[in-house]
Amino acid sequence: MRIPFRLPLTAALLLVGQQQALAAASILIWPIDPVIEDQQPATALWLENRDTKPVYMQVRVLGWRQIDGKDDYSNQSEVIASPPVASIAPGKRQLIRLIKQTPPPAGQERAYRILIDEVPVKETTVHPRRRRPDGG
Repeated sequence: MRIPFRLPLTAALLLVGQQQALAAASILIWPIDPVIEDQQPATALWLENRDTKPVYMQVRVLGWRQIDGKDDYSNQSEVIASPPVASIAPGKRQLIRLIKQTPPPAGQERAYRILIDEVPVKETTVHPRRRRPDGG
């Protein structure tokens, strides 16, 4: 009997501060429930930037289980995201491969949470060159 290697997705755009939240990018993520089947080495996750500015995203894959109804996350190396960090231009999309590094034990299914963070970028303001009153 084949048991799929499932990857439930929790997409979390973690933002710092309310002003940053107001400036958050509009990102489309699909599929929202990616699965790596037993015989597959990887599966695809897409991020699409629907904003007018480039965005920088970080993708992390954590081990996930529930203990007494509470989520328990752990670092793991069984599934990785490649690339783990991406710059996405306005109107463009980025393929993220979720790659199985080690198969689960026979007859077992593993669950993971995928965290997608928007990496804040410090905006710089360019000031026009100011002229002195004497024209210099």
